[in-house]
Amino acid sequence: MKPMGSSSWRLVHFVCALGALVDLASALRRGSGDAAGFAHPLVSEGLQRLQQPLTSRLRSAPFSVSTDVSPESVQSHDDATTESDLPFSVPHSEPGESYWEVLPSAAQTVHRQTIEKYGDYDVILETGNVARQAAGSVMVRMGDCVVLSAVTVSERDTDKDFFPLRVDYVEKVYSAGRIPGGWTKREMSQQDPEILIGRLIDRPIRPLFPKWFKREVQIVTTLLSYDENVDPAIPALLGASAALTLAGVPFQRPLGAARVGYVDGEYVLNPTAAEDDISGLDLTVAGTSEAIMMVEAQANELTEEVVLGGILYGHEQARRAIEAIQQLADKAGRNTAFTQMTPPPDQESRRLPLGLDATIDHLADAIVRTGDKGGRAELTKDAEAQLRAACDDPEMMHVVTGMLESRVKERMRQRVLSEGVRVDGRGLKEVRSIACSVGLLPRVHGSALFTRGGTQSLSTVTLGGDRDAKQIDDVRSDRLPFILHYNFPPYSVNEIGFLGRPKRRDIGHGWLARRALQTLMPSEFAFPYTVRVVSEITESDGSSSMATVCASSLALMDAGVPLSKPVAGVAMGLIKDPNGPLFAVLTDIMGFEDALGDMDFKVAGTTEGITALQMDIKIGGIDGSVLKEALAQAREGRMHILNEMSATIAEPRTSLSPWAPQIFTHQIKPSQMGDVIGRGGERVRQLEEDYSVKITVSDDGLVQILAEDPRKGREVLEYIKGITDETPIPLGTRFDNAQVVQVAPAFVIVKLNEFREGFLHVSETPEGDSFVPNLGAVYPVGNNLTVWVKEVQENGRLRVTAREETGALLEQAQGSEEEIQKLLSELQTKKGAGARQAPIRIDYKVGDEVKGAMVDRIFPKHAILKLPGADRAGLLPIGKIANEYVPNVRDYFKEGQEVRVWVDDLAPGKRSIIVTAIPPPPDSTPDGHDDYEKAPTPSPLFELRSGSLDSLLDEAYADLERSKSQGAKPRRDKGGGRGKPRLAPVDTLVGEGGGEEGNQQDVKR
Repeated sequence: MKPMGSSSWRLVHFVCALGALVDLASALRRGSGDAAGFAHPLVSEGLQRLQQPLTSRLRSAPFSVSTDVSPESVQSHDDATTESDLPFSVPHSEPGESYWEVLPSAAQTVHRQTIEKYGDYDVILETGNVARQAAGSVMVRMGDCVVLSAVTVSERDTDKDFFPLRVDYVEKVYSAGRIPGGWTKREMSQQDPEILIGRLIDRPIRPLFPKWFKREVQIVTTLLSYDENVDPAIPALLGASAALTLAGVPFQRPLGAARVGYVDGEYVLNPTAAEDDISGLDLTVAGTSEAIMMVEAQANELTEEVVLGGILYGHEQARRAIEAIQQLADKAGRNTAFTQMTPPPDQESRRLPLGLDATIDHLADAIVRTGDKGGRAELTKDAEAQLRAACDDPEMMHVVTGMLESRVKERMRQRVLSEGVRVDGRGLKEVRSIACSVGLLPRVHGSALFTRGGTQSLSTVTLGGDRDAKQIDDVRSDRLPFILHYNFPPYSVNEIGFLGRPKRRDIGHGWLARRALQTLMPSEFAFPYTVRVVSEITESDGSSSMATVCASSLALMDAGVPLSKPVAGVAMGLIKDPNGPLFAVLTDIMGFEDALGDMDFKVAGTTEGITALQMDIKIGGIDGSVLKEALAQAREGRMHILNEMSATIAEPRTSLSPWAPQIFTHQIKPSQMGDVIGRGGERVRQLEEDYSVKITVSDDGLVQILAEDPRKGREVLEYIKGITDETPIPLGTRFDNAQVVQVAPAFVIVKLNEFREGFLHVSETPEGDSFVPNLGAVYPVGNNLTVWVKEVQENGRLRVTAREETGALLEQAQGSEEEIQKLLSELQTKKGAGARQAPIRIDYKVGDEVKGAMVDRIFPKHAILKLPGADRAGLLPIGKIANEYVPNVRDYFKEGQEVRVWVDDLAPGKRSIIVTAIPPPPDSTPDGHDDYEKAPTPSPLFELRSGSLDSLLDEAYADLERSKSQGAKPRRDKGGGRGKPRLAPVDTLVGEGGGEEGNQQDVKR
């Protein structure tokens, strides 16, 4: 770690001193007010903390925090618990009084409410501990999933003509114990799951606010701890409902939510991840204690009766959550800042100019009886202009316009309920005219155009490989091989707008259509393509998401995707009498009916059952009887649409588009992945570049080749089959043109054929009986040579030989392993002409001189030597060179040079034998070579034949220590460093007297 400068240390001192001052202030606040001076013990404690040395303060910093404190142990400031009893010390501060005067909080202390066994887990609702300055905040824990919901409200009304509610759901990646990806390493824009859960919270909550309430409201729900067994949507919905209840806004009544699965014919409340895998239903329902507000579901072709039963079961369970939220609000108290708000006076009660009321009624009737969307829009504009001419007061004009909209809605609903006739003249169960076509885009892998009335979707299908699958880098880390995107350009409704990233509505509609089709998509094993569907809404007049389902189903079949069954969807509407039980369910609603109706109920499925469902209510809710009739009527409409679609294309095409890529797969053993990928991925990259393909190798050994040109894909497939083919090659097989592809100091890799490589050790070369200092010079890369297969190892690698006599024997054996071993054994022992003897192995001992040792490789601090007759190389460290000072080994030795060495340490179990050496004289010395050969053998050094020099050196170190204790200053060699003193020169070690006693003394010295 880089040391800190003086300025950094000053900053650390300042921070520590500031912390001590905070402690001192906290001590003063906790101490009694009448304490004189600094006599109070808590004040003294703070002063001692301030005077504490920096090092001890840093040493005592709480880098680890105990988690043994339960939420139940949270106490008030007046409690007797001191900071020393807590796992860490945090100075407390009182909330700002001015803020609470403007927006008083209902959460002065911690309050909790538990929903027991809400599925496999209890749900704990807590308020008063976190985010206390918000109008309402609740922490929800379900299992290990923890979310925080906070509600804030503006101080005054806005001038907008709609309720400005904003719902944000945020997932923190740290909740799953992970660090976000990307170079920023932080959460940036919202991901699709966050947007979907945000919409899931928004849809049931928005209708529960009165229409006159125009203050800005924001609900922020944050995922703080992620549990894969708990869908965070449920605690997020409960937290938002509880926070709104505590905030005291004119929110009609608390909302409950539950998730329902269907396993083995039984409904499961809030299923876990394991139960989700075997469940045929994934249904989320939200509602008040009296009525259902929202339903979102994906099903495995379940009947209407099963789905309806799941909705009613979930709503019944959600009532338990509503009761818990009400109890929490009763204990904690509600915010009273909005209790005095009253609705504005009714605009209809204002006095209108003479005759204007009748004009409004006449214009409303005309608008309601105009079936065409464009004609109705023009008539509305003309009506507003006519009213503007009849009313001079701008303020009154705003009232008149609102009255016109109200009368149009009233007339439309009355006509449906009383006459059973809709705006465009259709009956309640009638579907608009349908037109279908496929294959209209020639180069696209699959395409379809679906038109239903004034709604039209152009869907396209693109096929890709495994790399094209969508990777979701959030708390779930999911992978999606099936993608569906929904686009809503402004021209679809004759408007001008910006084109950019998709809106929340677009993302929600795309995922709804994906759920409808997901159940019928083939498995990756049966159809190993990544499938992307894009729906372009070219016209819109209601139910564009269900048009996306129909068009996408047609496009998938046109692309040849083996869809199990065609899928269709239809949107249902509801007109309910607010003053009585009368209601009417509308099939295939238009945009006008969607805007003025009470329900948007989308149902998608096959002829067998429902695959997806989404319901949003705009009134106080509906009961089971309305849902039952809506589901039955939706089935009739879905069957009609499926019949129309089957007239165009009834089943998937048997072949893919000629412009679609081809996928070739091959299963290999995981141990063969390295053969396919190559060294550092070199082989895969080269194949992709040469053949214009994409190759993916999964962890289980499945090789996938994506090729635009099928011929090239098949060539790559055959190549991979060849290099992974485990058909044994007979021993003795001869390869005349084996090409050298890699050279190492002790071996050569040769390419035997297009698919197989061989390992040629230096001992199996014709030069193997002698030392080869540079194998690459003898066998350069690219050269060809003749080799024979000598051995097939267990991992499939082939060992080959380049010796002609060995190859001849291998050919003679004709692949018989017994015969080969017999002939090779005879070759090793045979004496005579043309036969090579096996290398002689010498059992060296410590102190033996190695004759003919040659330098193989040189490094600055050591050299590698070739020792004749040894089974290992020799290692010559710089400290084992007998010289006064050796700064660099390269200065004294050359590669290929013969040197005099002696065995210093046999080093059993190591890769090298440690040797010591006398450096040869410089080349410029005339008689240097003769003197070098006559240099005395330092045999007295190695009289301990069974060991090494360590024992002698240890004795020498003991002598040095005794010399130090007697006041003598030991001599240090010039090259000495941190470790042991260097060896003295060999001639000094041998000694001039040549006597053994003198030599021992010299060694010790």
